[in-house]
Amino acid sequence: MKLQFETFEVLLERKNIKNMYLKIRPSGEIVVTANSKMELSFIKDFILSKETWIHQKLQQIANTSTVLSKDEIRYLGKTLKKRRLASNHTCFSIEADSLRQEMPPSVSEERAERLCEAWLQKQLEALIHQYMRKYWRYFEQSGIRPVEVKYRQMTSTWGVCRPVRGSITFNKRLIHEKETFIEYVVVHELCHLIHPNHSTKFYELVACLLPQWKVYAKK
Repeated sequence: MKLQFETFEVLLERKNIKNMYLKIRPSGEIVVTANSKMELSFIKDFILSKETWIHQKLQQIANTSTVLSKDEIRYLGKTLKKRRLASNHTCFSIEADSLRQEMPPSVSEERAERLCEAWLQKQLEALIHQYMRKYWRYFEQSGIRPVEVKYRQMTSTWGVCRPVRGSITFNKRLIHEKETFIEYVVVHELCHLIHPNHSTKFYELVACLLPQWKVYAKK
């Protein structure tokens, strides 16, 4: 059973045990093991009490999994070298294995970083919009109303679908992953609009829309 929180997701495992245990696997997956009769509200309160620790551990995992130099950046699964060039205008573009950043010399490093992040966010939004349009016809024909798409910096989940609210939130860090993985995340979250769980029917729908989803789901 999956429990959704504001910035992370937890896998809940029920067993015949007395105490409750929380662990974070090397992959970043958060797992809580609790007695089968323990109330869900009590389990959620326990998890929230460990929220600070969870974020600290996830950050440690993130820091050790991808080590980039100051002039490097991950973009759609590839490591690119940042190349800053003096120009009268501000423009970003991809050239082979580098990210070309044209901007006036007066722009500070801090400002340049913010501009780069804004450009990356724009690329992610365009790509996700493309995949949303690609698959939306099925959901529209199923009677699903248009949803609000949001973006947040999250630590342990790539997307959060809230069918009742009519919204899907995507992790801003998706721009660093492969396009195929991003497509899988979009399909995954869209399918939650019909099946708000991870049941057999949910994965059957994912496979129907994206037959190669198991390959795409690998980062």
